[in-house]
Amino acid sequence: MKRTAIGASAAIAMVLAGATHADLTDPTRPYDGRATNYVEPARGPVLQSTRISAQRKSAVISGRTVSVGDMVDGAVVADIRSYEVILNKAGRETSLRLLPKLTKEKGNAE
Repeated sequence: MKRTAIGASAAIAMVLAGATHADLTDPTRPYDGRATNYVEPARGPVLQSTRISAQRKSAVISGRTVSVGDMVDGAVVADIRSYEVILNKAGRETSLRLLPKLTKEKGNAE
């Protein structure tokens, strides 16, 4: 009797928590080739790293090491900064960033 009550309580808890058979996957099941979390690849040049020293500035864009003045996809590397590279193409500037721009917001200290 006591086991039945515990089992019923566990079943009710799973239903209330939203755990269904469809949500559970078998970790021993072979890979079926489908991507579960597809991320679309970036279009155009991708900034991968920057190197800045007293003598030289360089960056790796889409696997290629470039310096200020080099061409990347028809654009000129105008400037290399610590987290950003500025490209200039036909008078139009484009910024490639390693990290997204972060904005500071005032927190609610309670």
